[in-house]
Amino acid sequence: MYEFSLPTKVVFGQGAIEKIGEEITKLKKEIPLHYLIVTMGERWAKELAGKIKNALMEVGGKKIEIFDQIEPNPTRGCIKKGVDFSRRCQSQVIVALGGGSSMDAAKVIAREAKLDLLVTLPTTAGTGGEISPWAVIINEKTREKESIIAKVPDLALLDPDLTLSMSPSLTLLTGIDAFSHALEAYMSKAANSLTDALAFKALELVKQHIFIAIEEGKNIKAREKMLEASLLAGIAMLHAGLGLIHAIANTLGGLYPHLPHGWIIIPLLRKVSEFNRPANPDKFAKIERYIDKIEAGIHRIAEQGGLEDFPSVSIRREDLELLIKRSLNNINATTNPVDFTYQDVKKIIIQSFQLSTLSH
Repeated sequence: MYEFSLPTKVVFGQGAIEKIGEEITKLKKEIPLHYLIVTMGERWAKELAGKIKNALMEVGGKKIEIFDQIEPNPTRGCIKKGVDFSRRCQSQVIVALGGGSSMDAAKVIAREAKLDLLVTLPTTAGTGGEISPWAVIINEKTREKESIIAKVPDLALLDPDLTLSMSPSLTLLTGIDAFSHALEAYMSKAANSLTDALAFKALELVKQHIFIAIEEGKNIKAREKMLEASLLAGIAMLHAGLGLIHAIANTLGGLYPHLPHGWIIIPLLRKVSEFNRPANPDKFAKIERYIDKIEAGIHRIAEQGGLEDFPSVSIRREDLELLIKRSLNNINATTNPVDFTYQDVKKIIIQSFQLSTLSH
């Protein structure tokens, strides 16, 4: 027995962003007057937020405020600022504009501020967070990435035009995140026929289009297919869960927030998948070639010098014990297809990352 539902309305394709006013008015009996756009402080985000603001004013919005203090890894402190800002503005609708960080922050702000309408506008193709109530927030005191069930987005507008400005490195890292979501959902102990179909299609789309999108940033077809892969993987993940890749990656990212999430995932793809092979050898045989293709593409980029700007992933020896224990207890580990021990997780971590005595 399994259940499947998608409460978020999804509008997908070029020009979807132009429907924001029309779609919001369909969801509300009365046209909302007060909006809050949640985004990051970069120039591209501010310019795009301005366009969204104009579109909302054209359909009757009277007060559209912009909260642009979202950090790459949003913290509890950042969320508090957003909630206070939303309350002062008397917001009725939150529009999340950006990647996973903006969408995660907006979901928690919407919940805490008790707002009943949340719109997501993803500008990256990786997290799948546009249709999920889950949010990952950094607890500064404990150095943990906390997985929180927040607000379910009511409307997701997925427009590949919004992803055209992504750099090659961001395209790689977010694409790897989408790939890992699909990979883990497909192998998950909670997988079912529907999630398998979604996850397998997402793997196929990433394999076919990620390196085209990296090399040809303005290729709208590749951008569209990567955005679709992220969506399909996100839906599969929402229903089937993930596994040890994200249990370890999220824990490590909490300890060292400067490390990009996708960069942490890359060395875990092969190690965790091989560990999980015995759970379903037939499934693994179907996806192994996809892992091979992704690894070969990353190796080619490395040979061309395209990975030199990424930070090294080294774990302080004094953090190893904490990393293992938190990974064992991470919620993503509950749907890993193979049971694991402390020593299993320790071996995967040591094989995947460098250990050092350097401070971070």
